[in-house]
Amino acid sequence: MKVVPTSALAHWRRVGDALEAPDGVHRPSSFSAFLAAAIAGDGEPSEVAGYTVVDAGCGAGLMTIAALRGGAARVVAQDRDPSALRATRNNVRSVLGRDVVDRVDAAESDWTELGELGGDLVVVNPPQRPSRLIAATPSSERHLHDTAGPDGTDALRIVLEHADADIVLSTMSRVLSPDLAPLAAAVGMPRYSYDGAIAAAQVEHSAPWSTLVPGRIARVYVQRWSMVHG
Repeated sequence: MKVVPTSALAHWRRVGDALEAPDGVHRPSSFSAFLAAAIAGDGEPSEVAGYTVVDAGCGAGLMTIAALRGGAARVVAQDRDPSALRATRNNVRSVLGRDVVDRVDAAESDWTELGELGGDLVVVNPPQRPSRLIAATPSSERHLHDTAGPDGTDALRIVLEHADADIVLSTMSRVLSPDLAPLAAAVGMPRYSYDGAIAAAQVEHSAPWSTLVPGRIARVYVQRWSMVHG
């Protein structure tokens, strides 16, 4: 398992902070920066190299940019908000250049339609604040975080229920369970099996996590899921 260095987290956080993000579009978080650092490669072989990648819930497009930087053949940027899709294309053009935009397709849809998008691999930073934390979330942001349910995994379950890619890479905070493996295995069944974590880092959690994360720094993982065939 790769440990993502602080320097890589800081770099991708700076990239995310500089992106265009219209009102209502999810601005990249520290979790997003961690996932971007994990898939971008940055001189090492990337998990996404050569694949057609679905960026599930692309927001401002940080994961699309990281996947392209990591050698993805194409990226399908998916979001239910057309403003996010426009921002993603603009941000890809700004960060990577006009020619790279030709490798990005936009899909205005929700996660129940992921199976219609094709793709070999899905990357997703799902909402994972347990429902008891939503009251502490600013009202303007609650629509971005209120689908995780009591244990923080409901949004990920939706992805794994409806995706049709061979591989799904997702973030999950260590805070959600003392032992993530049994929780992850329960989330993935029966369509996806849990392969374990491919990357980890100490990641800053936002203010609403404070009751669960004193100091707001805790380990976050990139988890790998494989579709169950046969």
